[in-house]
Amino acid sequence: MRPLLAAILGVSASAACAADGPAVAASDGPWLTGIWGNAAGCAYHKGGSRDADDTLVVLKPDGLETYVTECEFLSVLRGTGASVVTALCGHEGEDLLTAETIIVRDPWEPEARTKRVTDGDGNLRDEVAPCD
Repeated sequence: MRPLLAAILGVSASAACAADGPAVAASDGPWLTGIWGNAAGCAYHKGGSRDADDTLVVLKPDGLETYVTECEFLSVLRGTGASVVTALCGHEGEDLLTAETIIVRDPWEPEARTKRVTDGDGNLRDEVAPCD
């Protein structure tokens, strides 16, 4: 957990330092490897401007970024074909934090290289692919 976020949440500095990324339920490996994004998100990740495209979505093992939102993953629970993420999100231009549920669905076809990112109600945020 980031120290600033720990201070906001009232977590001790030692607890903040002990945490190394989101808590992930036991599984056969990492829940997500590499950086994933839509076309605008991958361009931003590779050094482009955040302001170049307001559709950007970047998915990382420890967070999700969009044009106006940045979320830190607090926990990841893996299920069959999808992961449920609890996230703490900040919003550009707003002095507030929100707790959000994000669902990351694995590809339906084994050879497909996209994941579907939705909110907790299943509303599509975007489909993302590895930013190779």
